[in-house]
Order: sequence, then C-alpha cells, then structure tokens
Amino acid sequence: MMDSLQSLETIIYDIPALVNAPVPNVDLVWSATCKILNWTQKRRQTISKRERDWEQRSLDSRLVWINRRIFKQILRLDTFHGKDGSSRRITLCEPLERVAASLWPTSEDVPADLPRRIPETTGFESDLDSVGLSKTLFSLRVADASLAEFLTHPEYAGDLYISPDAYHTQFAEVCLYHCDLASRSKKTCV
Repeated sequence: MMDSLQSLETIIYDIPALVNAPVPNVDLVWSATCKILNWTQKRRQTISKRERDWEQRSLDSRLVWINRRIFKQILRLDTFHGKDGSSRRITLCEPLERVAASLWPTSEDVPADLPRRIPETTGFESDLDSVGLSKTLFSLRVADASLAEFLTHPEYAGDLYISPDAYHTQFAEVCLYHCDLASRSKKTCV
C-alpha cells in the first residue's frame, strides 16, 4: 500500500495538456480522479473508526495530503463582474468541468414541472463578497467529506475558501434538487 500512496502523492494534473487531449482521455482522467478521491475518503473512514496509533495517524495525514494536492490542482476560482459588483464561483478546471457537467441530467430527463437546469452557481449570488459553488463540484459527491474539509478551512483552501454554512447550504440545495428530479423521473436518488 505504501507504494500506491507514493504514486498518488506524485500525481500532477497537466491542465494545458488535458485541454488539448481527446475527450475519452479526459473522461478517463476524471473517472480515475473520482476513484482516487473516493478510495482515500473510504480509507480515512476506516482509520477513524479504530483507535489511532502513530502509524494510522501518519497514514491519515498522507491521505489528507493527497486529497488536498488533487483539489489544489483541479479546482479554480472564477470571478464574474456584473452591474452590481462581482461574485466568485469555485469550479473545476477545464476540461474536467465539461466532463463533470455532462453527468448532469439533460433537458429530456427533466419533467415539465421542474426547471430545465439548475443554476450554474448555487446560492448567495446577490452577496458581493460571497463565493458560490459550481454544480459540477457536486459530481465529486463520492468525496464530499474531503471536499468540504478542504474548502471550509482557509489554511488549506486559500482563495477557494467558503464558509461551512455556505458550503452546506449550497450542497443541500443541489442534493434536494437532484433527489426531487430523480423521484419525479422515477430514478433513484444517489
């Protein structure tokens, strides 16, 4: 397992190369990223369930470091300027943003009584000092605990920081929308 961790600790996302890569390659990178984040989160959960000795704390620290390193490479902060000021949105770097967006329901999947799409940024748009979350971030729900841990701690997230209340409110809004959509289209809520 230590060899696997060493490999994960050295992953570098070459975003300019991904922008020019064929879509199937980007899909594979996105899939692998989600699997890595999911694996590290599940591994951390098994560690936290037991009494933690020095070795387990060391392993947990390495897993946290891997997640933070991945998030720092694949997330970005967009700033939008409007007539009332500017707002910021945390999202995924292109082309990962495009791949994640393709996972959301299309208009033909949406019942007529629901909006055709959820807003690109959820919540708090009128607050000029606020940070919104892109809906595509929620495609990382396999790693929601590690994403929340990263984004809601300014010492880890830096410019990507969002308050815990804002994060959880926005996450809940998108989850409720997703579950409502799934129940109305006879699909199971994930």
